[in-house]
Amino acid sequence: MSSTTDNTPIDSGADVVDAPASFDSRLDALISSLGTFVTDIKGLQKEAKEMKKDHTKEVKMLMKNSKKKTPMTEEQKKNSSFAKPLVLSSDLKTFLGLDPDSMHSRTDITKLMNLYIRENELLNPSNKREINVWGTTSAGKALNTLLGPNTGDVVTWFNLQKYLQKHYPKQVVTAAPPPPPPAATTPAEPQVSKPVVKRAKTARVRAAGIKA
Repeated sequence: MSSTTDNTPIDSGADVVDAPASFDSRLDALISSLGTFVTDIKGLQKEAKEMKKDHTKEVKMLMKNSKKKTPMTEEQKKNSSFAKPLVLSSDLKTFLGLDPDSMHSRTDITKLMNLYIRENELLNPSNKREINVWGTTSAGKALNTLLGPNTGDVVTWFNLQKYLQKHYPKQVVTAAPPPPPPAATTPAEPQVSKPVVKRAKTARVRAAGIKA
């Protein structure tokens, strides 16, 4: 009786499948991405804290500076550059119909110029900031003569003061004459003090306690 060996593989009923190599690499990439994401979050968190710190410092500085500033008094407002009465050129006073001997502030002149320009419709219809000083109307020609812009200049509300500057002549401050020298005086004769003669106190004076 002979025995034979059966080499037929036994089927266990379950298929053995090897894990694909690409899965491990994808998982490693995901872990790496998560690590980078966490690092970025920490960096952003640190940056946000620094921004908050800088902002708090700036707010404190602004509040500190605002407390130091005191509001202008009425007297200071009157003496400001735009509110201070100025000497005006005769051409400007004639143009605006002002009294020859009057003085006016830049604020007053700006208001009068604004009124003149709007009443005579000297604004550029397509750009209300521009003043038409090259028009053919008598009002436009008069304004051109007053301001004297160069050919091609565009006069606007923003640069109007530049053309009006020549009509604010600087006041010449003359130095006050030096005070006259003091008049020569004759030296007074020295006064000779008279010798004080001490008198002996009487008994009555001494008893009354009176200084002789």
